[in-house]
Order: sequence, then C-alpha cells, then structure tokens
Amino acid sequence: MNSIWEADPFLEEIKKSNSDLYIEYLNELTHEIESATNLCRYSKTPTEILEVITKKHPERRSMILAHPNCPQELITWAIEKKELTEAVIKSPVRISGAVLASLWQQADKEERVNITSRIDCPTDLLMDTWNLDYSDDSLLLNLREFVIGNIAAHPNIPKKLINELMRYDLNIRCGFEYRSLGEILLNNSAVPDEVKALIAIQGISKQPDSTSDEKGDPIYDWPSNCAYNYKKVNSKFREIFNALGHPESILKSSETITTNTYNSEIVLQYWASGVSERIYECLWPELSNNSRVNFFCSHSSYDGDRTYVGIGGLDLSDDAFKNQLSDGDRQWIKGEAILDFQDVKEEFAAHSFNEFLEDERSDDVLISCAILEKLDEELYTLNTLGEKYILDSGNEEFQDELTYRVSVIPNPSQDVWGVLDSKRQSIIMSVIEVALQSTDTKFLKFATYLGVLIALNPATTKEFRDKLRNLNDVLIKQALDE
Repeated sequence: MNSIWEADPFLEEIKKSNSDLYIEYLNELTHEIESATNLCRYSKTPTEILEVITKKHPERRSMILAHPNCPQELITWAIEKKELTEAVIKSPVRISGAVLASLWQQADKEERVNITSRIDCPTDLLMDTWNLDYSDDSLLLNLREFVIGNIAAHPNIPKKLINELMRYDLNIRCGFEYRSLGEILLNNSAVPDEVKALIAIQGISKQPDSTSDEKGDPIYDWPSNCAYNYKKVNSKFREIFNALGHPESILKSSETITTNTYNSEIVLQYWASGVSERIYECLWPELSNNSRVNFFCSHSSYDGDRTYVGIGGLDLSDDAFKNQLSDGDRQWIKGEAILDFQDVKEEFAAHSFNEFLEDERSDDVLISCAILEKLDEELYTLNTLGEKYILDSGNEEFQDELTYRVSVIPNPSQDVWGVLDSKRQSIIMSVIEVALQSTDTKFLKFATYLGVLIALNPATTKEFRDKLRNLNDVLIKQALDE
C-alpha cells in the first residue's frame, strides 16, 4: 500500500472521461484563495490554471514558482521586476542559460551560489561563481562549502573544476546535504571513471542517493477534497466525486454513496492520513457510554496537545494505531487542563522535596510538597483553604506536562456510528476486512484500531459484532470481551 498517490485518483478519472468538466472544476477552485492554494500544492495542476491563479491571487506567486508547471511568463516577470528571486532560483521549471545569466547578474553572492544548485545552470556560471571572493565567509554562513557541494554534484561540471576539487580534502562536508566531497563526486555521473578510481583509493565509497524515490502528493492536497471542504464550490462536483467513490461520501448520510465498490486501500489511507477527522467524529462519541472507555488529553508545552482513547485492558499506545488527534480546538471535545486535588497529590508524590529544592522551584511548590509529605504521616488534616493553596500551586507547577480527562460529544456536522445506515456501516467494515486480510501491514494496526472502536460501541448490532468476531484479530476479540 503506497504512503501517497502520485495523483488525485478522482480528479484524474474526470480528466480521462471529460476534459471540459475537468477544467471547469479546476476553474471553480481558482475563485477562493483557500482552494486556489490547494491547486498550487498539487503537482498535476496544469499551467493554464496556474496562470489564472497568478492573476487572481498574486500573493500565491511564490507557491506557483515552486510548481513543476509554473508558467514561463511568471518567471520572466519575476526576473524583470527583481521580485521573488529566491523562489525563482528554487523553481523546478527549466530556465534558459541566457535567463539564468541575467538573474545571476542581478543576484547577490548567496543567491549566485544557490543558482549553481540548479541542474540547468550553464558551465560558465559555475566557473564565474567558483571564482567569486569568499574571504568574508563565516562559521554561520560558509558559502564556499555550499558552492563546492553544488558544483561537485552538478551534471555540467567542467573538467577544470573537477581538477580543482580534487585538490581539496575529499572528506570535508559540504553542500546542502552536508555529505563528504568524495561521496558527492562519486555519485556524479559526469565525473570520469579514472577520477572516481582515485577517490576510491582514498577509502571513500559511493553512498546511496539520500533523495527519496517516493513521488506524489499527500492526500490532504487532493483537489477533489475541496468539493467537500469549501461551501462555495458547486455541489454538482460533490455528487460527481461521490459517484466515483470518494471517501468523504461514506461517513455522512447527506452524501450519496456510490453503487460501485469503494477502493478500500484509498479509503483507509484517507482516514489514516489525518486529512479528515470524520472517522474519529463518527466512532468516538458513542464510546462515552461504555464504562471501559475514557478519553484523555495529554498537554505538553514541548510536544503539544493530543487527545486519545484509553481502554481498560487494551494497549493502543503504538503510534501505528493512530489513537490520537493532535492540537486543535474542537467543539466536540470538552475538557479543561485543570487537575483536581487527588491528581495534584499524585503529581507531587512522584517527586521529592529535595528534588524541587534542587530545581529551585517556587516557595509555593516547596511548601505544598512539604505539607503533603507530612500529610501522609497523618500528623494533621487540611482545611478547605489549605487544599486550595496546594491545588493552585500544583496546577501552576504541572501545567506544562499534564494529562487530564475530557468528554467527547457528537459533532452536529457528523453522523455517529449508530446513526449511519447499514450500507455505510458495511462499507466501513469492508475497508477494515480488506486491510486485515492484506499482506501489506502498513495500515494493519489502524484497521485493527477501527475494529476495536466499533466492537466497543454500544450501538454496534449483533450482526456487525459477529463480522468483527470472524476477522480473527486478537485485539478486536479482546474488545468484544472474548
């Protein structure tokens, strides 16, 4: 199962069957800046649509310059106006040697060095950049190291510069990837074999290319998602994507489900990727009626907040289960980052007075810790005022690393599991079944997690419990109390 798809399968299906409708939909997305931004991120967006966005939303020009289908006119405009130089240099679009030479002339030294990282940078510019004065380099910005790395990796590297580079220590780290000069030269097909042999004699070996072979767009950048995310998009497009089996059509009763078979691989990854929280909004709320289930929020000033399900007897701590929602203010999750008195006592009990003293904690924390340590010896009791003093100091002290209970309620915009009709429930079950039977284990635990949630849901019918039982998954069986 791929981690990402190269193209939006639903949009590409429209493109194959009806090119006019395809362009109509893309034009529809250019009206609002949010959906236009989505098109700027999508690698398959055609040049003609990017031209429209350039005119309607000039603030997105830098994003368009980073697009493989960036219009040449935008590059020409940016160079002539001396605008967005950094974005032009990084643009993946091929630029002629003459245009790059013009850009090089108006660029500062750092920008000139960056131009040498482009594979279309001509040899004369490599030479000119090599010959610049780098005497003002510093530890914070060593441009000489970057230009060495860029030229060593360049497919147009001239023989003269290869000879120059061979005079350097081949073990020095250089370039944006900070690899050894010898490794970079060995990975460059433009470097002659006899030079590579000399490098190998020095004990340097060719290393795998560190660039990823994985291509494609994250699911959350699929333009077809915009039909569901932005109300101003014509609703007819939502119906078209529904008919093609878009995952967004499954969890909401107001959407039409396709008469065709859903692609379980796409649907599961769509839910697992975090592009939509609907699957959590659907399966979490009714679990509040199960005494085995509690919801917690873990608050950390370093790692951020995450909300997760705690289930008695089941360990779902492995990240592969995706048993969490990260930072976000959600109306359907209620709770305050406040400890009660018992929680504060437990937090203080996990530390000692001397530990707080060495860490130079506040007087309130030190006094509270001392009181609680003696309280355990039952030498005295606390009145309401004393409890409040300890409660306040404890909440202030432990606020940065805090886990507290929250409640989950139905989101009015999303149907919960028990409200979904049997067809939609069957589709969800089918997605889980296919994943659990697959030899690809990438999303196996996430499929198990969904099965566990359904098994624990009081609204799940006997028919679906029997289906879950037949999946022969250990954790799901434990959730079914078997």
